[in-house]
Amino acid sequence: MSELVKDVGPCGDLAAETEALLLEQGVDTEDFPPEALTHLPSLPWTIPQQEIAGRRDLRHECIFTIDPETARDLDDAVSCTPLPGGALKVGVHIADVAFFVPEGSPLDHVASSRATSVYLPDRVIPMLPRALCEGVCSLLPGTDRLAFTVEWEVSAESLVTKEWFGRSVIRSCAKLTYQQAQDVIEGGGLGEEVSAPHTGEAVAEVVRRLHGLAVVLRRRRYEGGALHLYQPKLCFEMDWGSGQPMGLAEAQGAQDSHHLIEELMLMANMAAAHRTSLAFPSMCVLRRHPPPLAGPMEGVVKALAAVGVPLDASSAGTLQASLAGHQGAVALACAALCSKPMQNARYFVPGGGVGVGGEGEAWHYGLNVPCYTHFTSPIRRFPDVLVHRLLAATLDPPCPAPSIAPAPLSRVCDHCNERKRAAKTVQEGAGELFLGLLVRKLGEMPQPGVVVQILDRSFDALLLHLGLVRRVYTDNLPLQHLHYAKGPLHPTLTLLWRGEGGRPPCTQRLTPLSHVEVTLRPYSNNNTSLRFNAILQRPA
Repeated sequence: MSELVKDVGPCGDLAAETEALLLEQGVDTEDFPPEALTHLPSLPWTIPQQEIAGRRDLRHECIFTIDPETARDLDDAVSCTPLPGGALKVGVHIADVAFFVPEGSPLDHVASSRATSVYLPDRVIPMLPRALCEGVCSLLPGTDRLAFTVEWEVSAESLVTKEWFGRSVIRSCAKLTYQQAQDVIEGGGLGEEVSAPHTGEAVAEVVRRLHGLAVVLRRRRYEGGALHLYQPKLCFEMDWGSGQPMGLAEAQGAQDSHHLIEELMLMANMAAAHRTSLAFPSMCVLRRHPPPLAGPMEGVVKALAAVGVPLDASSAGTLQASLAGHQGAVALACAALCSKPMQNARYFVPGGGVGVGGEGEAWHYGLNVPCYTHFTSPIRRFPDVLVHRLLAATLDPPCPAPSIAPAPLSRVCDHCNERKRAAKTVQEGAGELFLGLLVRKLGEMPQPGVVVQILDRSFDALLLHLGLVRRVYTDNLPLQHLHYAKGPLHPTLTLLWRGEGGRPPCTQRLTPLSHVEVTLRPYSNNNTSLRFNAILQRPA
């Protein structure tokens, strides 16, 4: 029997539908309990002198953040200083969240339970109280902050020659957006965004140096067999006053400024994984990514080969090389198809060994590396907090090692995996709810698509601007005839459209990768539903 848990409001109401989605996935939206807030620092908060004395003081260095324009939880900053002979000292500075979340504290229990922040189109449901995630932990410009730093000395050939991990004090001199950093990479400058004594030109020079390094690191990663399946994200132009969508924001591909941060964060995460796995081989927190399911991937390869798109999926690297030969709609469709057989990456505690030298239990398929973890986003991911605690115990002098044993730590990782899955489900579901409201407001929304699967009376289309795959039915189309054929190579759906409006009958033949035009329309005409259909449009 079903049980009424809570009356959240009428169907078709955006707030009610979103709350129902959150309830269904068990997302904690309640206020933080008083006991979890007891030991939060009073605001305004200043770093105690004795804490500064035990850390490396980097407040004089040119350190800054690069984030989305609307970001408030700034948990990573970067720096780069030239060394003799063309070498560089490169720094990644991560908010020291673990300092404020002691192991075993009430706040630790709440953060562990939530495990992740959940990002909706109109708001964030944070893992930590906002006093931390948007306050004393966020690496805001012009403010002293506690950080966990990894620094490398990198040779003129972009090879790491020295590495240092440690707790630090930093003072970010600028909060750059990705677009501002991109403008610098493309030859522009910075104005008044930078705090003294640093200058806009000094920050711009660091951005250019880091960009040069990131280009080399990225090229080497893909030459070394890494894989990336690009899929556009559903983005909205929001009316922040009402919390409702005004329109679609154009989904842009990753720019060089995104790649800059991505490469440095990957480098830091891999360094953290290597260090903690050596120090704590049986109780480190790693992130493994199994290879794709062999049968389904073989089916994708055969289906694409049948329409003239050969793929070599024998490894992540060969798949990446195959996909790199395609552009536009075909590339997006191939990425969508190849993502289906992929398995999810998971946090885990190794039972012994870390896969060094071969594809062991810790191997990360997508990155094609033997050992990986998450270290760079402790404000929004609890596994990163666990990794920070392990790293702190490797320092000189060391902090106490976490007291949790491998078995309960493994259960925490399993819980984090489940919460990450739930957060993804909520984020995708909320995106479709907001899109449904937009479709309801507009009445209809034309969208280009490409066929990714053929069925006997319908097909699945990837909506190219939205990154969504929708089922498109043929039942109510003005057709004279419909014919489905399995075919020796691939299925085909042939539609004979009736003549109407002075237009003669026409035939449309659909196969995988066929381009189509669809229109999104509300599921019903009573203006109460957030559901919508994708209707195939007659070819011109």
